[in-house]
Amino acid sequence: FFDYRVNPFNLAEAVTDPESVRENLLLEGEEMEEAWRATEKALAELEKGIARRLARMVLVVIPAAAQVGKQYWWVERLGFRLDERLLTETPVQDRIARFDVARGVPYVDPLPALRARPDSMLYFEQDGHWTPAAHEIAARAIAERIAGEIAAGVGTAR
Repeated sequence: FFDYRVNPFNLAEAVTDPESVRENLLLEGEEMEEAWRATEKALAELEKGIARRLARMVLVVIPAAAQVGKQYWWVERLGFRLDERLLTETPVQDRIARFDVARGVPYVDPLPALRARPDSMLYFEQDGHWTPAAHEIAARAIAERIAGEIAAGVGTAR
C-alpha cells in the first residue's frame, strides 16, 4: 500500500478532512478568519510579554512541505486534495507579514530559500518535518535577519 511508514494522524486527517491541507494553507473556509483573529491576539499577547522582559520577538513561519515543491506532495497518496496555488500563493506568510509590519515585529520567511533548493531533500516524507538541510537553510535566514536587526539598532525592546 505505502512504501513508507505512515503517520496515523495524517492518515486519519486525510480520511476525515481531505481538504484540510489546502484550506489551512490557502486560508479558505469560514473558520479560518476567526482562527486567524485568535492567532493574532495570542501573538500580540506573546509579543507584549516578551517586551516586558526587555526582549524582542522574532517570528519565523515554517512553510508546509506542500508549499515548497510538488516533490513534497506525497500527502496526496493519503487522500489529501492539494491545489497548484500552494506553489504560488502564500496567504499564511502574507498574513503573518502584515501582522508583523503592523506591530514592528521582525519576521523571517524561509520559503523562498527552501524553494530555491529543489534538488535537496528538505522534508521527511513520513511526517513532513524538516531534514538537517532545511534546518540549515532556515538557520541561515534567521541569523541574517537577526544580524540585520542588530546592525540597524532595532534589537532592543520598545
